[in-house]
Amino acid sequence: MITRQQIRTPRTMLGWTQNELAQAAEISGMAVRNIESGATADPRPSTVAGASTSSGPAARNSLERR
Repeated sequence: MITRQQIRTPRTMLGWTQNELAQAAEISGMAVRNIESGATADPRPSTVAGASTSSGPAARNSLERR
């Protein structure tokens, strides 16, 4: 399972807001907020893939360390 920190860490490393990540991942800002806050405990794989792909190597490195 992907943790909220594995989404937040790469996003903040890039200096992106939640809305910037959401726009790049083609998901809603609410989806990013819900994942990072823990409101969505087990997000759909497609949502996580979009978020991690959009933030590039920083996200992939974070996901690989899980």
